[in-house]
Amino acid sequence: MNSLFENINEKIFLPAITWCLETFMEAFIASLNVLQTEVGKTPIEFSATLVSSLRAISTSVIMPVAGLILTYIFCYELINMLLEKNNMAEFEMFNLYKAIFKIFLAILLVTNCFDITLAFFDVGQSLVAGVTSTTITVSMADITEQMITQAEANIGMGLIYLLLSAIIMIVGWVAVGLIYLVAWGRMITILIYISVAPIPFATLMNRDWIGHIGQNYLKNLCALAIQGFLMMICMLIYGGLVSSIEPIILSSGAMVGIVLILVSMFVCVKSLMSCLNLAKSIFGVS
Repeated sequence: MNSLFENINEKIFLPAITWCLETFMEAFIASLNVLQTEVGKTPIEFSATLVSSLRAISTSVIMPVAGLILTYIFCYELINMLLEKNNMAEFEMFNLYKAIFKIFLAILLVTNCFDITLAFFDVGQSLVAGVTSTTITVSMADITEQMITQAEANIGMGLIYLLLSAIIMIVGWVAVGLIYLVAWGRMITILIYISVAPIPFATLMNRDWIGHIGQNYLKNLCALAIQGFLMMICMLIYGGLVSSIEPIILSSGAMVGIVLILVSMFVCVKSLMSCLNLAKSIFGVS
């Protein structure tokens, strides 16, 4: 009976423990490497075909709406200009020329807004390129070796470590999913912002409440552009954090090592998910 349990421990539990730990860490590190690649891409590098389709949709669907907004703003500005000078008694042609010049600038911005928004992310890419990519490596060999050594001597410990390894792998896959969600969610948000660019750009020349739409839109564009830079900073910090906990793992045992790795993983994912809010706070997005 003892030999049966020993065989189960040796041929099932121990290999399963090793597989769970190695698979979970390999998947997590791979997701971080994918993230570093994705945040350095502009929308055109992500999918030139998709950007071309969005440009066509923006031109044919969103641009007419922007034209209506421009017409409303011009009429609004013109009426205010006429009324504020004592019911046209002190009307100056200079004000009319100024209004025409403003609407000309607005039309120029709206007709080129797609390229302008793409330029924001070219700047963001240059910021990301200025951050040195870090090769993140987290070795589970020492933790796995300590677990296997303890599990070989006691089948009960083998079963406990197997269950623990399975839980760790599930948690790791959740973290991997969140990282991919952050990477692709950011790009999807960028593409959506680009596609509706004519509407907020059409409001930029207005001084009243509607003008804040365009200003807030530009702030959000800046936040999305700098988000990739902040995420790369998070990667650098995580790489340094992992390097600092390796000596602690070696001296404190498998259980402490697992706790430290899970905590550092949680900190990394939480920081990545907070980058957009941090970027918005930097630019004062309301």
